[in-house]
Amino acid sequence: MLPLVFALPINFMKNASWSDTYECRYDRNTYTILNHVEQAYHSEARAEPYDLRVHCLFYPSFQFHTWLSNSRYNHYIKKVQEISCAVPPPIDTTVDFYYVQRKYSDHFPASYHVVLETTDQESVLLRK
Repeated sequence: MLPLVFALPINFMKNASWSDTYECRYDRNTYTILNHVEQAYHSEARAEPYDLRVHCLFYPSFQFHTWLSNSRYNHYIKKVQEISCAVPPPIDTTVDFYYVQRKYSDHFPASYHVVLETTDQESVLLRK
């Protein structure tokens, strides 16, 4: 019993990763996308925020991270808007960024191109 009492906390501390935890599998790339939009804003010395639309599966996470008035991402993104879960989603060609599942990226006009792929290859960030 004594070795188990010492081994369990050590095992937990070795396997715990507070920076990589997420509540839902659709949340894991939220910061990657938001940070990419922030970098684009700075590299282009842009004065006004971007439009960002996200697929309905990803929307709750994006809404959570940008709904606070003091969120740093509010300087770079006007307001994160949700795309319906319809296939294909209605496309507004005035939007700067779309974050969608890869299977929907073929429905976008040629003016949109992939600027970022997620590590799991399931979703992409499209930019006009």
